[in-house]
Amino acid sequence: MRKLYFAKILNGRGHSKSSDFSVKEKEKLFSFFEGYGMKRGTVYNRFFRDGFKEWELCGVEFCIKDYCHSNGIEPPADMRTFFRESERKEMFISYMSKMGMSRPTVRKRFAAWSFKEWELSGVRNLIDRLLAEEVDDA
Repeated sequence: MRKLYFAKILNGRGHSKSSDFSVKEKEKLFSFFEGYGMKRGTVYNRFFRDGFKEWELCGVEFCIKDYCHSNGIEPPADMRTFFRESERKEMFISYMSKMGMSRPTVRKRFAAWSFKEWELSGVRNLIDRLLAEEVDDA
């Protein structure tokens, strides 16, 4: 696989084309992302049809750190408690809304810390890991 195949996804402008990937490459993509909690159907739909929201590309952990940095707040030692302990919930909700997550979803998912591993790490980071593994395997 080549990073070029992921260009539209990585720059937030859409999705890749299924025809760019061989059957073997798709299987590796599916298998890799399944290891981070993304179901095969979701992998296909997001990579080849729908694309990703900006927060999904960056990852929840990056979003929290970026929000804190932008607002002069010390990033939390434990990400899971950030939202519950935040005194600026509405500001954070607005930030995440700009990143593509609906306001009710921010409240619900951050309060329960209900995220899959791929959502925490971010698709950009995971694509980099996938491509690095391929180089290591070569």
